[in-house]
Amino acid sequence: APMMFSNILAASSPSPPAVQASPEVTSVYNDEQRMDLDLSVAVKLAEATTDSSPVVRFEAILALNRFIGKYLEAFVSIAGTTFGGQLQTRSVLGGSMPSIPMPEGISEISGKKMEEVWAAVFKLHRSDPFPSIRELVNSIVIAVNKRAMAEKAKLRQLRTGSRRRSTAGLLEKGDEGDGLTVRRNATGLNLSSYGSQQQSSSPPQQLK
Repeated sequence: APMMFSNILAASSPSPPAVQASPEVTSVYNDEQRMDLDLSVAVKLAEATTDSSPVVRFEAILALNRFIGKYLEAFVSIAGTTFGGQLQTRSVLGGSMPSIPMPEGISEISGKKMEEVWAAVFKLHRSDPFPSIRELVNSIVIAVNKRAMAEKAKLRQLRTGSRRRSTAGLLEKGDEGDGLTVRRNATGLNLSSYGSQQQSSSPPQQLK
């Protein structure tokens, strides 16, 4: 009888309603509504970096620090194109500089706003008369630039490696059967081993 009573209770109890899982946002760049809101605030904060009060400027930079950390990949792309605050298209060693692609999900308008924010931050790291503000801004600029340089080095190595493989393939095809293929391929492999080793750099604690 007790078992029958428990079965009746189990049968009569209503089942909980099914809960539909909301779609997960895999990247901050996929949440367009949130990114637009963040950008609107960041543009206002960038304007506040020109305020006459050093307290206001310091607080604005602190908030922009969090914004830059959240959208770090986008600012790395911007910094990689504008080293020193100027557009860079040629490397100091010669040849064109590889561009760091913007993360997917950033529109042209959003990209322009981020460039304005970065320009305001970069300008402040040279012009602000207060050392505490300059030190904070310098830590941001140095961290983003170091990440941009690391990404550019990776892209340059990938491009150089692809070019060497293509050249080796052409030599192998052109010299097929004349006994020179092995020597030239071996030379290509030896040369490729002289590529510079990339050390990954992580941003300072402020950007995490």
